[in-house]
Amino acid sequence: FDLAAEDPTYLATSLGPVAEYDPAVLWAEELDRRKADRLALHRHLKDSAGAEPTESVRRLAEQSRPFLVGPERFSSPSVIAGFPWFGEWGRDTMIALPGLSMALGRYGQALGVLQTFGRYERRGRFPNQLSIYGESSYNTIDASLWYFYAVRKFLDYSGDEQSVIERLVPTMQRILSAYFFEN
Repeated sequence: FDLAAEDPTYLATSLGPVAEYDPAVLWAEELDRRKADRLALHRHLKDSAGAEPTESVRRLAEQSRPFLVGPERFSSPSVIAGFPWFGEWGRDTMIALPGLSMALGRYGQALGVLQTFGRYERRGRFPNQLSIYGESSYNTIDASLWYFYAVRKFLDYSGDEQSVIERLVPTMQRILSAYFFEN
């Protein structure tokens, strides 16, 4: 088949069944979503700095979004670094999360990621890697400590004490209990 330069062309791929859709409509919706995200991000950066963000800061902030994935891609919010070769890494996620989400006003995503990892806590530890193919590996000792750091940063940025108390403190208590009372 021949493609003319002036004709719009769309390529859609999927890992699962593809429902009936209009690619032109989906692309227009995605462009609108990106524009709204850029505007909200710009407002947050301007409000938090008290001045217009530099071009470099804007670009770095915009490029952080692909590392944050939501439940539409995985089962719950998370951070990925090199999908599909690498999935979710506990330690790396906790270190990167404040800059990828909290500093940019993405508090809901940050809270979701912290809750996601809270579900995987076992005997005071987080998995170093969440496997999408089978058993996750619990071979890092400091990911749990980085979790405390990320929760503290969430509180610093968002001021949302209620969410921390209701949704994150139970995980933190289990971690401390395991550190102090388990072998």
